[in-house]
Amino acid sequence: MARIVAEPYGPRPAVIAPRRTTLRTAIPRVNPPVRPSPGNPLGSPGGGAGGGAGGAPTGPPDYMRLLRDSPAYQAWMANATARRTGLASDRARNIRSLILQFGGLPAGFRDAYGDLRPEDMAAAGANQFGVEQGITRNYEQGREDMHRSLAARGMLQSGDLGYGENQAVLQRGQQEHDAAAQFMTALNEAVTGYTGGLGAINAEEAPLIAQLLPQIRDMYPYTPGQGGGAGGGAGGGAGGGTPAAPLRTAVPAPARPARPRPRVVMPVRRQRPRRRP
Repeated sequence: MARIVAEPYGPRPAVIAPRRTTLRTAIPRVNPPVRPSPGNPLGSPGGGAGGGAGGAPTGPPDYMRLLRDSPAYQAWMANATARRTGLASDRARNIRSLILQFGGLPAGFRDAYGDLRPEDMAAAGANQFGVEQGITRNYEQGREDMHRSLAARGMLQSGDLGYGENQAVLQRGQQEHDAAAQFMTALNEAVTGYTGGLGAINAEEAPLIAQLLPQIRDMYPYTPGQGGGAGGGAGGGAGGGTPAAPLRTAVPAPARPARPRPRVVMPVRRQRPRRRP
């Protein structure tokens, strides 16, 4: 950029060069990989800057989480889940079979496990050989036989009709009570088999944990007060300090060019040559 500076003896061009500016680019910092150590089995990045003693001491590893992630415990869990599913299927099958045999639901029954489906209830109601259907059929047949017997003797309007009716009702109630008691006994046996099987499966977990926990402790030993590892010369510790947050990659900010300061150019006077006398 050129600027004209006026002088007393005519214009003289003066060139002012702008000042150069240097842009510095930030260099991104990359954390070196961390190897697992006894105090840091998961290889979490430790603290410490510039080859120190690593991060701050941490507590013991989560042994229960490591135990539940072990292959032996996972295999037992898969087997236990399959056996629980089998027990639930047996319970539902036994209850549905009892409903079908009884011919419906006895008084006071409540489906606590939700095993009965609409098609199960329809099949039980349509079973003409069910216990409830047999009791109803015997009651109606006995009542009809009593009416015929009294009518044949001319005693249909006598007091024997009321007595016979009451006896038939009592007999039906007794049969329904006995059938319901048998149903509840069989139902309790089915539910007891299910809950007992679940209890046996759950009781296996404590001995398994007692067997696997020492092995997990041997695989991941821990010394109280142990911190990070002995770090290298270029970075922090290599062991189990408190995991540090990953460093963000530095992004160079756009540099603003510096403004050139104005340069003052002083005019130079030319001396006139003196005339000789």
